[in-house]
Amino acid sequence: MGRITEDFMRLVGEIQGGHRDREQMMQDLGRNAAERKREVKGMQAGFHAAHAEMSRRQKNALRDFAAGIEGKVSGLLKGFAGDLAGGRRAWGGTSSLEFNSCRIGAAGIGHGFPEAEAAEATPTEAAAQPARGVPGPRGDGKRRKKHRG
Repeated sequence: MGRITEDFMRLVGEIQGGHRDREQMMQDLGRNAAERKREVKGMQAGFHAAHAEMSRRQKNALRDFAAGIEGKVSGLLKGFAGDLAGGRRAWGGTSSLEFNSCRIGAAGIGHGFPEAEAAEATPTEAAAQPARGVPGPRGDGKRRKKHRG
């Protein structure tokens, strides 16, 4: 064998070795890719489960928060209604007994309060005339006109 033959034999061996190395590397890459796919699939399943749990907790927290707000607003509205009713009684000149009697009578329950019935039948002179010099809601001593629309 001559020098050229030996060089060609060596090059053929290197090429064949390169082919084997490439084939091994491609198999390793395929196995690694499949392994990564399994890992990613597991991570995605974990993310999905964590997201579902977070969503469930947040919905519960928001439902509880909304219920608490509804309760607070309802309490505030009831308190405001009571304050407004008291203000109407105070500025309108009706006593709480007369107010309750009218309210009960309007509901169709019946009065049942002889004092209130007598007060309804014969309004007092003070209730018939507006109070003078009593500060109104504006604080200037003048009563406001009621606008009905």
